[in-house]
Amino acid sequence: MSSKKLRIDHPLDEQYQALYETAMDVAAAYLEHMNWLIARIEGRKLRTHLMISVRVKTPTCWVATWTKKVVVKDTEKSRSVAKKLRPGAPIRIGQSLTAEMPKGEGFTYKAATFNCLPHEVRELAMHYERLLADLRKAAQENRSLRRTMANTMSRAMKVIKDCEGSISAAETLRQIDLPGAPNKTK
Repeated sequence: MSSKKLRIDHPLDEQYQALYETAMDVAAAYLEHMNWLIARIEGRKLRTHLMISVRVKTPTCWVATWTKKVVVKDTEKSRSVAKKLRPGAPIRIGQSLTAEMPKGEGFTYKAATFNCLPHEVRELAMHYERLLADLRKAAQENRSLRRTMANTMSRAMKVIKDCEGSISAAETLRQIDLPGAPNKTK
């Protein structure tokens, strides 16, 4: 688990947090469902090598991505891939690493991303991807609305402050007795 947490300082942040928690639930449900399905498939030994990674990138941003399990083998190509995935870290043969799958444009991974899965489990992964795509879209809309609201509130506060300053300055000027100005108090 990441030690990073989402910051909650706006009403929309609570909804964003709920979207993050739902994405975590989707990832857990996928793994449980996939393992259940694999256990019931006879005649082939299958493994779950595509997983969902949901993590907090910054205090105001979370991501849900698909990752692929990569086992480091005793080949130059495999060691090279491992060095790219974990630069500076020691490489051990047999070690399992995860590589993030490229998503591309939009909220949804392309169906071709799941072609590496056996046909028996491919539809299941695509189902969970559709759930994640809906969450990604809702999260992006939430962040966009939050920025809009924050900017609108900031502009409104600036206008209010400017108006109050102008009114205060006018009151101050009216209280000053200027020489040569008609004095209506007599």
